[in-house]
Amino acid sequence: MKTSIPPNLTEKLLCPYCSGELSYRISRREISCSSCGMKLSPEEYEAAAAAKARRERSSSSFSSGAISAASLSPSSSQSSSSVANLKASEADNRSSNAPDYVPCAHCRLLLGRGVGDLLGECPVCHEKIIGAKKSSGGVSPGEESPAGESSPENSGFAAPDLIVPFANEKEFFIQEFRKYLKALEFVPDSFLESSIESVRAFYIPVFLYDAEISGEVSFHGKVLSEIKTATRGSPNFKQEEFETDAAGSQLYSASPENLTRELSDDIFRNLEPFDGKGARPWSRVYAAIPDLTIPAIAEADHFEHSRRRFKNAFEYFLAEGGFFSCFRATQEQVSVIPRKVSYAWLPVWVMEIKQGGERMLCYMNGQTGKLEADIPFSDAKIRGWLFSGVFLLTGVAAWLWAPRYMPLSNITESSVMGALCMGILMLIYARISPVRRLFSGKKSPRITGSLMAAAGVAFMVAGCISSERYYWRTTLFALAMIAGGSFAVLVLWDGIKKRLARKPRRDPRNEGSMYAAESHLRYRNRRKTGEKLLHRIT
Repeated sequence: MKTSIPPNLTEKLLCPYCSGELSYRISRREISCSSCGMKLSPEEYEAAAAAKARRERSSSSFSSGAISAASLSPSSSQSSSSVANLKASEADNRSSNAPDYVPCAHCRLLLGRGVGDLLGECPVCHEKIIGAKKSSGGVSPGEESPAGESSPENSGFAAPDLIVPFANEKEFFIQEFRKYLKALEFVPDSFLESSIESVRAFYIPVFLYDAEISGEVSFHGKVLSEIKTATRGSPNFKQEEFETDAAGSQLYSASPENLTRELSDDIFRNLEPFDGKGARPWSRVYAAIPDLTIPAIAEADHFEHSRRRFKNAFEYFLAEGGFFSCFRATQEQVSVIPRKVSYAWLPVWVMEIKQGGERMLCYMNGQTGKLEADIPFSDAKIRGWLFSGVFLLTGVAAWLWAPRYMPLSNITESSVMGALCMGILMLIYARISPVRRLFSGKKSPRITGSLMAAAGVAFMVAGCISSERYYWRTTLFALAMIAGGSFAVLVLWDGIKKRLARKPRRDPRNEGSMYAAESHLRYRNRRKTGEKLLHRIT
């Protein structure tokens, strides 16, 4: 899938006073002229460009303000850049007023003008929109359109109704990415040394949906809780079952639906939320960013995914999903009614990183600064942390416990005490995140691991010296502890690696709740229907 740059965005943005080149400053939210030094806000630029267009149109010798093919030739007194700027500011300018919305003749959904220009039909009921000028969608400049004709210079582009401007510069993205790497644990050294190939600004095309959902749902849920008891053979877990009936309604506002395949839905969801309150009516000024890319629109049933998202979030709200370990809907009467849809662009920075012979991508929400990157982890650093911890904790256990409580005549009690001590200390060790972060730097794993292993050996030696009579029993205990800990690490390696190296994901059933503007609960009745005692299965 190719990326497409709308033709009137490839032209330089020209000053309406001196025709000098304008540049947009993200941090200041203003444009400045390189020739006359004029600084304008987006609204001021649009007003000045529209006034200039009116003056030139009134003085033009062309009837009805039409621009002929000759006026676009190099010999024309007005450059094509100026023409493109004037057409963009006049035809596609929506910054002076709020976006235009018209009701669908079939489903009464309020449609932004950009939605009609992009699709030519309602995205929910697929009814044709009267008067809409359907664009060529994701057809890049110079490509053949579906009808077999090449797109004109300034056609085939549907200006969005809304645009969320970038709030963070490229330099901020790079600095935050470096901080992000330093805060992570067990990052490979090769990745820390990786070079940044490029950083590009993307405006991701989306539909922003406002929808209302209401209904009644019955749930069956389970709550699993652990029972803490010292009696051998007792159940380890208690499972309680509940039946819940609930009814209510929710209103969702500006929930985005990704329209391109170049940014996967998983990455897009992890970059959320995007604040719809920060959206501005379309202005070309916000798109005057170097190396800007607009991904092509993909064909899809644009509302179906949002419908499922609203429904899942609504069920989570009614069931109070955080109370249950798992739950499912048994009966439901739910209606999802879309109220309004707008075509919008959302800001995303994309960084390309080169590591060895591979290229990886890192993403940042250009509005909030939220990062999303699938950073690899180092098996060697994780193993070094675990095994150095085994040596340290074994040494501490041998120094404290072995000389006093490990007589050779009671081998059963010795085994139990050693395993219990190892488990407790490893649990404490695993919970101390600053200790793990000592292994995230480039040289720190070797230094930290060596110091921790040496400290463990020193504690073992101290244990033997403190009880010379049982030094060989202390040594045997320490070796058994090291062997047991190493065996546990190897057996549980996959689970340990996933738990330490991967970020937890939020509950997908609740992912749309961040856009819930209003929530009303009519009733929620929860009743306990059963209880089971479960034994731990090993």
